[in-house]
Amino acid sequence: MNLYIKKTYLLWIIAFVLILIIPANAQEVLENDPLIGGVIKEGRAKIKIAIPQFEFLVRSESLTEAEQKIRETLITDLKNSGIFLLVPEERYAWIEAKVQGAPNFDGWLSIETETLIMATINFEEGKIVFEGRIYDTKSKQMRFGRRYRGTRSQTSIMAHTFANEIMRQFTGKNGFFNTQIVFVSDRSGNKEIYMVDYDGSNQTQITSLKSISLFPAMSPDKKSILFTSFHQGMPKIFEVRNDQANRLRPLPNSQNGDITPNYSPDGKKIAFSSSRTGNSEIYIMDMSDNKVTRLTTGYGIDSSPAWSPNGKSIVFTSDRTGMPQLYITDEDGLDSTRLTYKLQYCDHADWSPDGDRILFAGRMRGFFNIFVKDLRTDELYQLTINSRNNEDPTWSPDGRKICFTSDRTGKYQVYIMNADGSEQRQITSEGNNTDPRWSK
Repeated sequence: MNLYIKKTYLLWIIAFVLILIIPANAQEVLENDPLIGGVIKEGRAKIKIAIPQFEFLVRSESLTEAEQKIRETLITDLKNSGIFLLVPEERYAWIEAKVQGAPNFDGWLSIETETLIMATINFEEGKIVFEGRIYDTKSKQMRFGRRYRGTRSQTSIMAHTFANEIMRQFTGKNGFFNTQIVFVSDRSGNKEIYMVDYDGSNQTQITSLKSISLFPAMSPDKKSILFTSFHQGMPKIFEVRNDQANRLRPLPNSQNGDITPNYSPDGKKIAFSSSRTGNSEIYIMDMSDNKVTRLTTGYGIDSSPAWSPNGKSIVFTSDRTGMPQLYITDEDGLDSTRLTYKLQYCDHADWSPDGDRILFAGRMRGFFNIFVKDLRTDELYQLTINSRNNEDPTWSPDGRKICFTSDRTGKYQVYIMNADGSEQRQITSEGNNTDPRWSK
C-alpha cells in the first residue's frame, strides 16, 4: 500500500467515514507523458584511491582484529561515498608501498592511484590508537592527517569519523558515515520502529508496542524519535528518547488523528498533519511550550510536511485540487504555492540540505518512482525506472545520497542510491520495511 493511500486510510479511521477517496488500484490516464528532464548525472570522474594495510607499531591478536575492522569499514565508506573509486588491491603487490620509509609516490601513480591513505595502528595505555594520513600522489604531499584513540568497541566510530573527515576535505561537507536511518518494519509480526546505520549494519528495534507504528522522524540532535502509533487506540504522536533507555511518552498536546511528524532544522518545532478540527491540515508545535498553531486551511487532505533547510518554508502534500500534489507554504501559512503539475500523483517530499531541490515520490504508468524538482531551473528529473514501486525518499545530511523503499524484490525494502540515481543498493532484507528518514 503506497504512502498517500496509507495516510488517507488512517484519516478514514479517524473520521469514521468509509468513503473511498483514491482507490488503491486506480490507474491514472496520461494523455501525454510528463516532461521529465532526464536522469541527473553528476558528470565528474571519481577519485582513484588506495588503502593498503596499516602499519603495526606493536603486534597482538586484538590489534589485528581492530586493524581489519577499521580498514574494512573505511573501504566500505569510501566505496559508498559516490566520489571515490578504490584501486584494485591485487595491484598493490606490483609495487613497493614505501621507499626509504616514505610513500612510494611514483609506484602508486603507476597503478593509477591519485589519493593514498596510509595508516598506523598501536596500543597506548590500553586504548587503540589509529593514525591515518592522506597523500596526493601527483604533488607528493600529505593532504592531512588525523589521530584517533578508543576502545575496541569504538573501532567503527573511529573509521566512520576518519571517512567523514576525508569527505569534508574533498567536498567541503561532512560525510554521512556516522548517521542512522529510522524506518518501519513488520519483521516481528507488527509494525515497529527500527534504526540502522547508513550502511545497513546495527539494525536495532526501537519500539515493541505490538501495534501499528508509522512515520518516524529523528531529532537533529539524534536524542529523540517521533512517530505515529495506534497502540492506545486512535493514532497519536509519540516520542521515544533514545538517550534514556528508549523512554516512551505521548507527545504533549498530541491528539487523536495526529500523524506524519517532522522536526524543524533546529529541532525547536515540529510540523505534523492532524484532523483534530475535522479536516486534515498542517500544524506546527513549538517544542518549548507545546503550543500548537494551525498552518493550512482548506478543502482536502494536507499531510507529510517537510521543512526547508532555513526553517522558513514547508513543503507538503495536498489533494485540494483533486489528485495529490506538492505545495510550498511559508512558516506562517500565509502564502501557499503549488509545486508539481507534470505528474498526477505526488507525495512524501523532502527538501535537500542545500535548499535548491525537492525530492518526492510520483506515480506514472501505474508505478511510483523517485523524482527531484530543481527549484532553480524548474526542471523535473526521474531517478528510478523499471523497478516496480519506489517510494518514501529522504536525503542524506550532505545531499549526496538518497534513501528510499522499493518492492522490486516482492517485499518493500530500504535502499540507498547516489543523488543522481546511480549505484542503488539494498540495506534491509527481513520483512517489509518502509517510511525511512535519514538523521540530519
